[in-house]
Amino acid sequence: MKGRHAKRHTAEIIAPLSYGSLEAHRNEPWRRRSADYESAKNRITKALLDFVELHRPGFADLVEYSELATPLTFEHFTAAPSGTIYGYPATPERYGKEWLGPRTPIQNLYLTGSDAALLGIMGALMGGVLTASLLLGSFGFLEIMRAARSRS
Repeated sequence: MKGRHAKRHTAEIIAPLSYGSLEAHRNEPWRRRSADYESAKNRITKALLDFVELHRPGFADLVEYSELATPLTFEHFTAAPSGTIYGYPATPERYGKEWLGPRTPIQNLYLTGSDAALLGIMGALMGGVLTASLLLGSFGFLEIMRAARSRS
C-alpha cells in the first residue's frame, strides 16, 4: 500500500481476453510482434480505459502510462498453455475433476492456490486455507478460523 503522502498511484484493470483473438500472432517474437498485434492491444487498452472512465469519470485524466499484457504475454513469460495464468480453465468440467483439490497421488505432495480451489486471488487464498486445513488434521479449518479471529 502506498504511503498517505504518495503523489503517484497505480491501478490495474483485469479483464478476460480470449487467446484465440490474438493467436495468429503466437509465433511472432515478444516485443517485436506485428503492427496488427500492437493495434489490437491499443484498441483493447482504449476500450478498457473508456469503460472505467464511464463508471469513474476523471479516471482517464489520471493515467500517465498504460500497458497491456495479453494471453500471449503470459504464455511467453510463464509458459502457461494459451496464457491461462489462473491455471485450468473455469469450466463446468473443471469442477467435476476428481483431482481438483489439495491431495495428489504422490505421497506428501499437496497442491495449493487456485489449482486446489477456485480461480483468482481469493480462490488462491482459499486454496491455501484448504491445503493448510488438510495438513492440520480433522479440525484444521476450525483452528485456522480461530487463529484468524484472535488476530482481528
